[in-house]
Amino acid sequence: ADAFLYTGKIYEYLTSGRPILAILDAGPAAALLRESGDRAVFASTDVEGVAAWLGAALRSWRSGTYRSQVPDGLPSAWDRQFLATRAAEMLSRIVDA
Repeated sequence: ADAFLYTGKIYEYLTSGRPILAILDAGPAAALLRESGDRAVFASTDVEGVAAWLGAALRSWRSGTYRSQVPDGLPSAWDRQFLATRAAEMLSRIVDA
């Protein structure tokens, strides 16, 4: 299994309960956001998709129908201590090689 390290901000965003609009190339970060729930991930060339998402989000906010989406339980894989331990293990393997 591949192991990926992401910026810590991605986990803060995921656990914030706020909408996330990500403009990313295909890859691990885009996959993580898509798998984590109702997240908007667009290619940089999808101008219409981004505009439609922004319009819908603004209408929802203005009408008061937006609800935060805070995860019921924080996945253990998103815990900062767990992530720091994995990063240290990966760096140790690199140094040992």
